[in-house]
Amino acid sequence: MKIKLIIWVVLAVIVSFNFLNNPQTKANTHDEKQIEEFVKGNNYMPVREAIALFEKKVNKKVSLPTSLPFEPTHRYGKVTDNGDLQIHYMNVSNDHHEDFIFYVMYPESEIDQHITQEDKVITLDDGNKAYFRVNSTHLRSLAFKKNGWAYLIGGNPKQNAKYNVDGLIEIANSIK
Repeated sequence: MKIKLIIWVVLAVIVSFNFLNNPQTKANTHDEKQIEEFVKGNNYMPVREAIALFEKKVNKKVSLPTSLPFEPTHRYGKVTDNGDLQIHYMNVSNDHHEDFIFYVMYPESEIDQHITQEDKVITLDDGNKAYFRVNSTHLRSLAFKKNGWAYLIGGNPKQNAKYNVDGLIEIANSIK
């Protein structure tokens, strides 16, 4: 299960990175048809629908970050085969392409399978522990528990400087 989620995160970032860095996509950044195909290919729905579906499934209101690494132009989500909520924020414009994907898991014990002894342990502002990991040369992640939820967030620091340890902690601390 742990390896599957890590593979999912890596694949989602790679797919997003490839989509956003495709020369054809760059040439047609305003072509909503390409974004629609990307959304369909990933089985995404509008983020509000995905959140509502997940909240109904777990019978609990989700806490989301108020600080994001960028101002999104597109927001999508889905409930994964594992039952997690996956949210994907994108900023697609003529000269700027970024994405931010994170997972919300319930119950919070689900995060335990995503933590290793090699992770750097950090204390969030509310006293909760977070676990920072350099997954590869292109991916950084932060796993943590907060308000009865488990979160796994991450991204490519070459896309956005907020995908370093301090930026991910800022995002985690913004969840109330």
